[in-house]
Amino acid sequence: MTISAPEEAIEWATQANNTTKRGDVPGGLGLKLLCEFVDLNGGSLQIVSDAGYWERKSRHNNKARLRNTFPGTVVSVEIDTADRRSYVLSSELETDDIF
Repeated sequence: MTISAPEEAIEWATQANNTTKRGDVPGGLGLKLLCEFVDLNGGSLQIVSDAGYWERKSRHNNKARLRNTFPGTVVSVEIDTADRRSYVLSSELETDDIF
């Protein structure tokens, strides 16, 4: 798949099972899980790369093309540190844990 817009490339990278890794190397879950966490926590995630801007906030994505390019990538994560809830992956749950 060829993606020409930098903001679209960022969005592609945040979806499950998408990775730029080659071969038999696991990848493609990190940004997706981070998006799920900020959704549950009430936080936000912003990514700037090349001339692309992408943000996840309040369960919605916003993206834009920047006027100038940025020579690198910046990821900013905002979380609610007052959140007292505990989070686990559904794959971590076992039926024995509820008793």
